[in-house]
Amino acid sequence: MADTQVITQLNKTVWSTDLFFEALEGNWFAKAGLMGEGTNNIVELKSDLKKEQGEKVRFGLVYNLEGEGVEGDYMLEENEEDIKTSYFDVLVDLKRNAVRSKGKLADQKAAVNLRKQFKSSLSGWMQDIAITRQIFLKLGGVQNLTLKNVNGKAYSASAKWSNTPNPVPTSDILAGKGKRYLNSVEGALASITAADVITPGMINVLKSMAELAEPKILPLEVEGGKYYVLLVHPYQFAELKTNAIILDGFKYAADRGKNNPIFAGGDTFHYDGVIVKSHPFVPYLNPADLANKNFEDIADEQSQAATPIARAIFCGRQAAAFAQCKNSEGWEEKGFDYGNKQGVATGLLGGIAKTHFDGVDFGVIVLDTAVNAPKA
Repeated sequence: MADTQVITQLNKTVWSTDLFFEALEGNWFAKAGLMGEGTNNIVELKSDLKKEQGEKVRFGLVYNLEGEGVEGDYMLEENEEDIKTSYFDVLVDLKRNAVRSKGKLADQKAAVNLRKQFKSSLSGWMQDIAITRQIFLKLGGVQNLTLKNVNGKAYSASAKWSNTPNPVPTSDILAGKGKRYLNSVEGALASITAADVITPGMINVLKSMAELAEPKILPLEVEGGKYYVLLVHPYQFAELKTNAIILDGFKYAADRGKNNPIFAGGDTFHYDGVIVKSHPFVPYLNPADLANKNFEDIADEQSQAATPIARAIFCGRQAAAFAQCKNSEGWEEKGFDYGNKQGVATGLLGGIAKTHFDGVDFGVIVLDTAVNAPKA
């Protein structure tokens, strides 16, 4: 446990509400225009449990009608088409963190308002670790709890928090392609070499898979157009940005949505109806770090990566769900050492899940490719 420095008393209800609002509005998916209430979002925000208590939030799905209808004067009565429906439950859980001061003397010497700094630090933790990283882990279907990022820091220990994500089937990983899976060789994961990096052609394949999927993966409707979103690791983004096909496409691509966060940022470009966004929380693995060298934590020999890989995430509507609860926000303060030290704790009460219906991911296809650090 690490000690830090701190604070004076204020109304903890106000701090709690402010912190949670900052977390919801300030997490990466919200700022990128990919999270909100309603179905036209990558991450759909549900607040059903803000009104009442419960252990889960249920999301309903109504499939598109697919029948032929009737022709001419043929009898329509008694020949109506049945509407197929399904549902998905998001379970709720609690995730907490806290900080503590060094003591009154250290507080007296501090040159900043440490109580505000504590609030800022906890808000940043909730935005980045409790929400943003959890969404990436869920969308990626990560079940390996021992993954490390490019700097060797563990990042997936809480991958199963609140809702264990639906994994890619082992058979798809061995085949290199499935209903919701693709890799850069369309063969066993073990066959990927360092040269098998992401290409624009793979984006075309992912888009075709989404359009032909049953049920179809629906694109977002943005400023009169329809777009899918591809979330890529910074190493994958660097490969795409230097690809000749992408560079040529930039010459003829008109600027779109300058005021829309979905199109904004230096980590974003759009290609053939797909908005490509880079983020360091996109799942990454180095086989040197792992016992089971894949994101699913399976032991099959042909599923073991032989080179570092990243898992790009191709998304349509309602790819993930975020469930808010009544009293989601929390802010507690406590004295230690006869009041010499003060601690502050906060928590997130809710649930994050990748949506799937009838055992199939609803709005996600993942793409495993080799990755290499960019060179000058």
